[in-house]
Amino acid sequence: MSRKINKKGVYSLFLITLLFLSMTGIASIAAKKGPYVDEVIIEARTSRETAIGEVGMGDFDLFFYASGGTIYDGLPEDIREGLNLIPSSAVYDDFFLNPCTGEDGSPVVEYEGVEWFNVTGDREIRFAFNFLMNRQYMIDQMYGGYALPMYSAIMECEPAAPEFQSVYAELGLTPTGDEQKGLSMINERMEYWANQLGGKLKKVDAADSPAGYWWYFNDEPVTFRAMIRIEDERHEMGLYICDQLEKAGIKCIRNEWDRVRAFSASYFIDPATAPPNHWNLYTDGWISMSAWKFVEGSVTQMYAPWYGWMPGLGESTWWNYSQDELDKLTKKALNGMCLNEQDYWDTLREAVKLSIQESVRVFCLTELSYYPVNKRVSGIAYDVGSGLGSRWVFQTAQTPDNKLKALQYSSVGSLFMGAFNPIDGLEDVYANYLYRPVRDYATWSHPGEGVPISVRTTFDVEKKFHFEGEDLIGELDVPSDCVVYDSAANEWVEVGSGKKAVSKVTYDYLFSNWHNGMPMTMEDIKYCIAHVYEWSYEDEEGECNGNVRDVR
Repeated sequence: MSRKINKKGVYSLFLITLLFLSMTGIASIAAKKGPYVDEVIIEARTSRETAIGEVGMGDFDLFFYASGGTIYDGLPEDIREGLNLIPSSAVYDDFFLNPCTGEDGSPVVEYEGVEWFNVTGDREIRFAFNFLMNRQYMIDQMYGGYALPMYSAIMECEPAAPEFQSVYAELGLTPTGDEQKGLSMINERMEYWANQLGGKLKKVDAADSPAGYWWYFNDEPVTFRAMIRIEDERHEMGLYICDQLEKAGIKCIRNEWDRVRAFSASYFIDPATAPPNHWNLYTDGWISMSAWKFVEGSVTQMYAPWYGWMPGLGESTWWNYSQDELDKLTKKALNGMCLNEQDYWDTLREAVKLSIQESVRVFCLTELSYYPVNKRVSGIAYDVGSGLGSRWVFQTAQTPDNKLKALQYSSVGSLFMGAFNPIDGLEDVYANYLYRPVRDYATWSHPGEGVPISVRTTFDVEKKFHFEGEDLIGELDVPSDCVVYDSAANEWVEVGSGKKAVSKVTYDYLFSNWHNGMPMTMEDIKYCIAHVYEWSYEDEEGECNGNVRDVR
């Protein structure tokens, strides 16, 4: 999550030049180099308190889960004495809202012959969530003060945060929100649709409603179905926002479920699905695995429909959220089409403003949390933002016996939320805690500065281009014998003469042996590039594209 995990596509050359190497392979580069530890043991725990206690007592060395300061405040002194706490400001939460509309753009959706009213299908009602919730209340009451308000996909503790303060001020966003304004906005839009729908939507007096009435559509209560995660503070956040919404006369169904059930019932379902199986809200959670100075990837992942991580997921048979202007802005920033740094930040500010107004994801807060590490461990190069989210943990940790015993949190007892599969798995942070240390990157971010540093490559960059209107025109000559992979023909083909490029990157790879002793060659690089092309284009019906996400 940019600082987040990098995604599919051929838009960034270094993504398609990644090599995969086990830690044993890394150590074999030279006998005196590589990780200090020779063995890593990882187990799962279903209780955060239990895991922290085991680390404090020395049964394990570290716990790959950052918890708020309140959980440490209540620890027995003998456990506290055994811990070093690694700070992290990389965990953050949002309310993921279902924006599905009918064919006419109204919140009235028809699904398999059933007509239903989708409250969050109205853009202004979604935007009202920014005022309906009191972020400072949630920070104080649910996180014991260990959190910061968050208004967009950019965390307030990031280097880029000052670039977006003017956007929040323009939109009137504050830590405390404005409950009455939020309720007024929702009621105004519900009244508007009641007038538009000719009696199909109406208020019905009810003694059990905080508003004194419930909204009804086609003589059935309008229901707001929330998928509320139970593992952490998102449980209280979900219950809170439902209580707030019921003040507007909208009956809420609170599904208090574990991560697998809640995640699947919101993300992996057609947003048009009618009651009782519909969804309106999911208590989203994310983690930044590394600090990055520039944030175009974050904005794109969290907001842009083209990227494929918005409601509908790009599934052709489902209803899909679309926003052409957001697609245009994020592609411009992500594909390096900005004239200069000022144009870059202006483009992202415009994208963020529009995204907040759309409010498909309404960001709530950034957690201030800590990873527990036993005091026998030293030398860890932890990330300035994500703490143990850094890929350098296994490579730099030192223990007296050269063994590292780690724990990972799982409310259901399994290590991962999906398949441990680099092709179309690794969709959760739990898998990436283990995958990133054993994957060799061309470059990765500096743990303190957030700028790219070399891992398996050094490189030189050359650029030469101009704009004609909105079109980016390259001025670098491309040699005619350069090759590109043709995914339809399944072969490398020469580009031919007369081609121009915007940029040229010359890589110098550091090769060694794979974990099985086989030497690396340029054929490995070509395979990685070809694979990305294969998964980026649907040349045959039924082929699919791969995504990797940092959900938690």
